[in-house]
Amino acid sequence: MGLEEIEEHIKREEKSKIVKISTEAKRKYYEILTESARKAEEINAASDQKIRDEVSELIDSEINSARVEAERRYNLAYSNKLESNVRKIHDALQDFVKTEAYNSFLFEIINRITKSLGEDSEISVNPRDLKMAKEKFPNLRIIASKAKFIGGAKAVSPDGMTGIDLSLEDVMRRKREEIISRISGYIAE
Repeated sequence: MGLEEIEEHIKREEKSKIVKISTEAKRKYYEILTESARKAEEINAASDQKIRDEVSELIDSEINSARVEAERRYNLAYSNKLESNVRKIHDALQDFVKTEAYNSFLFEIINRITKSLGEDSEISVNPRDLKMAKEKFPNLRIIASKAKFIGGAKAVSPDGMTGIDLSLEDVMRRKREEIISRISGYIAE
């Protein structure tokens, strides 16, 4: 499943969920507002001007409290959905590394590394990918990484002065703000 398909799936699924959450927050806000207004009208009918002034302050306070509570609930739901989507992307990457498309991606990364650092650079891959990478590139120094990462590759130049991190985690880290912005757009729609 490609990133665009994952993106589209997440967009449809999360859009439906956020609409439900937003609708519930709005319903609760109007319920609180309506109840406050009803209570205020009952009190106003039986009160003098001083009590009416106090009730007016109470209504304003209740409205502000309801608004703050509705915003808090919306922000919490929004934050939870955002984190949920980031986890889904991580899970999708876990699935991606099991595909032929990932194998092609890994081979392309290794080719980029050798063009940048040379064929005598040391390339680290996920232990799961070691055999496949060595079969494809038998003349390269490819080792199983001691550092844990989902997929991709890391490399160090022969002199140890230059390193390249093209692990999926590093790519995600560098693209995190862009991804969060895109997910936020989906949630907001």
